[in-house]
Amino acid sequence: MYGTCVGINSGKRNIYDYLIIITIASVIFAGETFGVFTPIRLIGFVFSLYFIPVLIKNVNVLLRQYRNLFIFIALFIFYSLLSVLWIVDMKQYFIDALSAYCYIFDLVLILYCSRYARKPLDSIILAWIIFALLNLSCSFWEITTGNHFSSGSFQAEEMMKSVAGIYTFRVYSAVTYGNYNSLSIVLCLILLFILLYIYQRRSFASQLFAIALILCISFVLFVNTSRGSLVCLLLFMIPLFYVLKRNRKMKYLMLIFLLALIYYLWNEYSDYLLFLIDRKVEARSGASGDPRWILWKGGFDIAENWLFFGSGAGSMIYEYTRANIFIRYAHNLFLQMLIEYGLVITTFFAVSCILLIYETLRSSDMILKIIGLYLLICWPVLTIIDENYMKPIHWIFFASIYSIYYNRKSIYNGQATFFSPSK
Repeated sequence: MYGTCVGINSGKRNIYDYLIIITIASVIFAGETFGVFTPIRLIGFVFSLYFIPVLIKNVNVLLRQYRNLFIFIALFIFYSLLSVLWIVDMKQYFIDALSAYCYIFDLVLILYCSRYARKPLDSIILAWIIFALLNLSCSFWEITTGNHFSSGSFQAEEMMKSVAGIYTFRVYSAVTYGNYNSLSIVLCLILLFILLYIYQRRSFASQLFAIALILCISFVLFVNTSRGSLVCLLLFMIPLFYVLKRNRKMKYLMLIFLLALIYYLWNEYSDYLLFLIDRKVEARSGASGDPRWILWKGGFDIAENWLFFGSGAGSMIYEYTRANIFIRYAHNLFLQMLIEYGLVITTFFAVSCILLIYETLRSSDMILKIIGLYLLICWPVLTIIDENYMKPIHWIFFASIYSIYYNRKSIYNGQATFFSPSK
């Protein structure tokens, strides 16, 4: 059914495999329909009641086997609790702090399930493929009908003047993530797991299906015209052709499909695309006039005013408002972390990412090497696109990566781990 698989994928899936799939796929259910009680938050909160005593009881084992990850989690939770002492916007603090608490235990749940699952790698990849299909189905519905979900419809009234001088509504897709930049990041993160799917499943039908997914994602990214995501898509060709280097037929077929897609988009939407590019260029005459540069400089000033200790969980919007900056979001993962959580946690996170990239790139395991290539080449671009980065998709993304990393490491090194069934 699946062709040649790489790694341990024995027997039928068990409950832990399905928990992985449900948790990852549940990220799509967001927005006003669920309010604060989104499925991904509820899953994290419910399982935290089980994990808290387990983590406390086995803290020494965890620090030995998952040192960087659990030191970061401990620092993050400790600072979130401590910052209540000086926070001003108490409502936003509780929303962000409680959300982060739930997302942390979503991460722990996926890591835990990956140790007990019969097909951990296969289940994580399958979950992201299902997640991709759900997002693409919603995206094509939005693009073809002009309708939008309530949580992503605030841009629906954005008017655009075409080359002919006719005003029309902007065509875009945001699904349930609030804006089209957020969806673009989601689709770009999915690309990593499509890469792993291509490598893991060698049959022609499976690889053709994966290429079709990449083309559909490319189409949505071109329609949304998010500059950062398009750069990420271009850079993605490097790890993609690296994975396809031993399969010349698929590599050339992928190239033909991409050229055909570019030709179709240019033939059908050239006026629209040129107008979008022209408008974006005109709106940013230089670094000093680019809104993101203004936000980044203002955000650094805010962090400096707090002596790089951090203004507290969920304080970004309040701090930007107080600084009279017209946009209240950092649009930068590391800057947002620096503003809210301070230099120590931000540095620890950055160093952990660098170490993860280094360890995966130098690994002899192709699965880990593919992850390292993507993190090195594509992921940095995605850290400067979205308005707010304390969202479940980023926690789930790293939960998936770390679960694969520790699982593959234990297989190759023959090590028992804390989450091993033998324990």
